[in-house]
Amino acid sequence: MRKAKDRGMRVALNPSPWNEKAKALPLGLADMLFVNEIEGAGLAGLAQGASADEILNGLCAHFPKTEIILTVGKDGAHYGLGTIRAKGEIIDLPVVDTTGAGDCFSGYFICCREQGNSVQTALDIACKAASITVSRKGAMESIPFKDEVR
Repeated sequence: MRKAKDRGMRVALNPSPWNEKAKALPLGLADMLFVNEIEGAGLAGLAQGASADEILNGLCAHFPKTEIILTVGKDGAHYGLGTIRAKGEIIDLPVVDTTGAGDCFSGYFICCREQGNSVQTALDIACKAASITVSRKGAMESIPFKDEVR
């Protein structure tokens, strides 16, 4: 992460699967931090079962210069940067297999932001893509193509 930052690169990190050792990483160097409720609570020093708002607020306090993207399954995704907040909703589709949903979400979110889209647009598109992913079986083969999402 330090070498990437030294070279002027942006860093997006998803500390998954969660392990306490992730706390030893220089997480403040991340431009974007993608976490689910388990990872987010762990990094924020909160008990499992903390609300999405508690987790997001805790992470934003710990990492005030990092874009926090908190995925919460059927409840969509939350975004925080400092005091800025946004929320994306899923599309309610039958869940077949959740494998790859987080990776799909992160990839679509990063791509949208790098293309200059707003946070809200990136959340909406990433949530839609992940919703499609969980409605299919498999990992890579379940991730929708851009034309399916837009």
